[in-house]
Amino acid sequence: MKMLLLFISVCFIFSNAAAVDTLESAKFHEESIGDYEAALKYYESTLDKKNIERILALKKKFQEQDNSLNMFRSEIGKDLSKYETETIINQLQDLLKNYPEYYRLFEVFYTIGIGYMRIDEYKSAYKSFNEALKLKPACHLFLPILLNIENAHKKWVRYIIKSITWIVLFFLSFTTLILFYFAQPWCWIKRKHIVLGLFFILFWTVIFFIVFYYFGNKIELIEKKAMEQNPKNIITVYATPFSAGSEIAAILFIYGLIGILGIYLFVIGTTLIKNKELRSVTNYLFAWIIFTALLVHFYIYYCDGICEFEPYSTNVLHYYRGSLSFTLNL
Repeated sequence: MKMLLLFISVCFIFSNAAAVDTLESAKFHEESIGDYEAALKYYESTLDKKNIERILALKKKFQEQDNSLNMFRSEIGKDLSKYETETIINQLQDLLKNYPEYYRLFEVFYTIGIGYMRIDEYKSAYKSFNEALKLKPACHLFLPILLNIENAHKKWVRYIIKSITWIVLFFLSFTTLILFYFAQPWCWIKRKHIVLGLFFILFWTVIFFIVFYYFGNKIELIEKKAMEQNPKNIITVYATPFSAGSEIAAILFIYGLIGILGIYLFVIGTTLIKNKELRSVTNYLFAWIIFTALLVHFYIYYCDGICEFEPYSTNVLHYYRGSLSFTLNL
């Protein structure tokens, strides 16, 4: 008899513990994750009539808003025009304004963020995703919000870099044209100056193709070695000049050519500066800024922003022989 009572007591304790855990899971799904369907199932398993009725009452009260939100979430994932996407965003913002007590507000913010991502307004998308996360701190277990926050922040930063790069390039171009105009080179330029400009263009062309051919062969060799080690599921890219896969190099070459021509015109313009040392410093500074801006511009527009550096060896003196690789947006 005592053993039977002990057995019943142990079963009662374990059942109570399981019920408590289930109830905590229900609260966690409701308050932190925002998965009300899962929370309702947990409440039903514990026969928590009060919370079951409360959630069902919420669903009944906001049935119209739920239907609208579900429709918007379905529509926002389609290939819509910018106007159509903005219309949905405005309707979702009206939902936020008119129903501040709505139990799925975090999903409204999330859907607004998705809409902003569709129309390339990454700053607004980033803020909307974070608002959703504030309301439900664990909603990443229900929605892919962390990945969207990361993508929105990444694209927002890249947009800022693009804007700054365009501003810098515009300023450099405007300054170069003003200096070139006031220098009036058509009054004093000679054949040697033209020959010098053509020489720099030829020099850039030769250096570019020599370096490109070297690294192209190096890439091809690495791919061949990879195929020998694992011949399955290997995509070979040949990056030697004029071969398939090397088209992106033509764009990089044009970027460098623009930099060379910009420096050439700027140097002509700085003949207005009488101090030789100041003129040299100004020219070097301009060359550094324009090539940096062009390189950033090329990287932002044609690369995915992910770089990997593989050193030649662990010795720091051999780091300059390492390989810097990144994925191209082809």
